[in-house]
Amino acid sequence: MIYYLKLYFSRSLDEVTSLIDDEIFHGSLEKIIEVTYSYKDIWEWNLYNETLFEDYLKVPYSKNMNLSVLWKKYSHKIYKQIWTIDDSIKKLEHLNVLSRVESLRRSILIDALLYVRNILELSSKAVVFEIEKAWDTIWIIDSQRNRLLHTIESLEKKAFWPLVMENSGEFSRCYNFIERNHNLQKSKLSRSDVIKMNKFLKIIKNSRKCDFTEIHEVPSPELEEPLFNIDIQRKDYRKIFDSVCEIYNLPQRTVLSNAGSIYDWDESLEIPRNENFSCLPLDRVLKLLTHEIESHYINQYNWKKILWNFRWAKNLPKEEWLAMFMERIYLGYTYDTIDTIVEYFFTILAWEILSWEDFQEFMRIMVTEYKCMRSYDVAVLRAKRNYSFHAPWVQHKDVVYFRGLTEVIDYLKTWWEFKKLFLWKVWFLDLDNMYDLYQRYEKKEEIVFPLFISDLISYYFKNLEKNNQYEFNIQEYNLFLKKKYWFLDLDSFKIIQRLTEDWNRIDKLLQFLKKILIK
Repeated sequence: MIYYLKLYFSRSLDEVTSLIDDEIFHGSLEKIIEVTYSYKDIWEWNLYNETLFEDYLKVPYSKNMNLSVLWKKYSHKIYKQIWTIDDSIKKLEHLNVLSRVESLRRSILIDALLYVRNILELSSKAVVFEIEKAWDTIWIIDSQRNRLLHTIESLEKKAFWPLVMENSGEFSRCYNFIERNHNLQKSKLSRSDVIKMNKFLKIIKNSRKCDFTEIHEVPSPELEEPLFNIDIQRKDYRKIFDSVCEIYNLPQRTVLSNAGSIYDWDESLEIPRNENFSCLPLDRVLKLLTHEIESHYINQYNWKKILWNFRWAKNLPKEEWLAMFMERIYLGYTYDTIDTIVEYFFTILAWEILSWEDFQEFMRIMVTEYKCMRSYDVAVLRAKRNYSFHAPWVQHKDVVYFRGLTEVIDYLKTWWEFKKLFLWKVWFLDLDNMYDLYQRYEKKEEIVFPLFISDLISYYFKNLEKNNQYEFNIQEYNLFLKKKYWFLDLDSFKIIQRLTEDWNRIDKLLQFLKKILIK
């Protein structure tokens, strides 16, 4: 009631935006909006959704819980948020704006609210499947289940766009990826597994809803050897992440959670408690540093400085694409050598087409024999967010990763405006409009850009291997970056100036790394 009164009496865009920011774009809704769920293991393949029920609804697990009550509580709370969104949009639509900049801000905020509304409605429909996962039960009858699944798929298409099998380019890339791997690896398979994979390939190719095109293989670059073949303990890699956040003056720090993977929550970088994350190879730590901090958190920081905390409707594709692009160029890829097939993408195509039984076999072979993805369990859990384990349907959020990586490359090839990608969480088509806001921003010195810390660490220790008396030279490092990233415009990043200003904190990180890397 207080929110609605404040909304009613608000007269400026700043007032309304601030209210919406506090009421809708807050921490407890973020993981639902992002469709990034944490689960609590109850017993084997019985998983209680901590994000929906414990974090958001504040209902701890109980085996004697009334499922109808749980469903009603969750649905009621989510729909209250949806009603709040509807009223907020009405207020924004009738609000007088004073300039073109305010008009742009208002349209971005309305689009963001419509996107969040769609995701919350998706969650309200899919909550029955999240309940089923915890109690291993079929809770609704088949006719209702099928209608519900079609509704969820329709809502997903609004958020994440069409199926993979409906897009000729995506279908062809995924199919060729699976076929190429099969041809390379089939000598390692048993005869029965070769027969199964041949059957799966035939089913997938014959099931397409689009034209099939041959995709030429992407040339592989000569990648450098990973820096030190050493595992980093969880407490140490947490300290690395925290130190890099400190270097950039970012507010986030690491926290332990029951998340299934390392997750860039708005307020903190979540590190899973489970044994799989007790230590990580250094090369993976450096890739995560580039992906999570030097992409996601820098963009988030700049977005808040220039605009507000809310996330724009189509931020997810550009955000994930940019982070994956940064990760790959750190490894040594360039425009022409990045393979745009990502880990979970080809599995979505298989899941769209194969039966549940066939998909289980397909995944067993891909994980065990081809070493694709970390594990079968992780892949299934990720793909089944908002879906039941008892139905051959799959969540489609991961398709945007593939689509965006291609778009980032095309955008940079065409416009070469790398800087614009780090200023806010928006869609490509709005970069020019948003750049207008940046140009008007009075405190440009507060805006941060990547210093390529993962490269800096690699550069430092590789020189230290050659000469144990080596001292870091900022000018030489800047020349190294310009040579490595010849295809990017880095002059506006002011790397030399930033490194000089923050050298004490950077040196502190390097000295810490020396202790754990050089025994």
